[in-house]
Amino acid sequence: MNKYLKCILLWAVLISSTHVNAGDASPLPSTTEDFRYVITPYLWFLGMNGKLDYNNVQRVDTKIDTNQLLSTFDIGGMLEGEIHYGRWGIAGNGIYSKSSSLSSKSYLKDQSLNVDSNATSWIGIYTVAGTYTAVSTPSIYLDLLAGARFLNLNSKTSLNASLENTSYTGSRTLYSSISATDAIGGFKGRFRISET
Repeated sequence: MNKYLKCILLWAVLISSTHVNAGDASPLPSTTEDFRYVITPYLWFLGMNGKLDYNNVQRVDTKIDTNQLLSTFDIGGMLEGEIHYGRWGIAGNGIYSKSSSLSSKSYLKDQSLNVDSNATSWIGIYTVAGTYTAVSTPSIYLDLLAGARFLNLNSKTSLNASLENTSYTGSRTLYSSISATDAIGGFKGRFRISET
C-alpha cells in the first residue's frame, strides 16, 4: 500500500475516534477546577514557490506543487495540543517537515543557459500561547489567546548549469536559513448546532 495512503488512513482512524453521539452530554468542554487536555494530529497540504535573484535581477522562478512535495517527503508531523486548569490554559502547535530531491529545470533564454536544481528543505513552525476561557456554555465555548509563533526554514540547493551549444558546465551549492518570531493574539472556539 502506498505510504501516503497509509498515512491518510491512520489520520482518519484517529479523527474518527473523537466522535461523540448526539444523545451524549454536550461535547463542548467545561471549566471545572480540574486539569483537562487534548492532543490533535492533523494534515495540511501545501505547495512551495520561490524566486532566485542575482544582482537584483530575477533569474529563476520555480513552483513546486503538492504532488511533487509528497513524492519528495522524508519526514514530518503536525500536532496541536492544549492543557487547561479552570479558565486558564496553554496551547501549542507544531509543524515540521523535511523534503529532499526537490528538482526543477530552468532555461535562461537571454543567456542560453540551462539550470538544473536539486534542493533539500527543513521547515518548522511552532506556536505557543496562553489562553483564557471567556465563554463556556453548553452551546458556545470561546478562548482568548496571546502568545508567539516561531518560523525556522533551512534549505540546501545544488545548482548545475550548462551553456547551450558549448561544453561549458558549472555547479554550485547554496545554503539559506530564515528564522522569524511574531506575536500572535486572537480567539478560537466551538459552537454546538442545535442538539448535534
